[in-house]
Amino acid sequence: MIEFESPFGILGKLVDRLLMARYLATLVRERNRVIKAEAER
Repeated sequence: MIEFESPFGILGKLVDRLLMARYLATLVRERNRVIKAEAER
């Protein structure tokens, strides 16, 4: 689990909900996929 909080108060919370949560989840999944592929070589 990744915990994060954007700055800028309410605007930051809106960005977190709309964009950042999905972006970070995708980033972590892709990173894990690459690491696994390299480890299995």
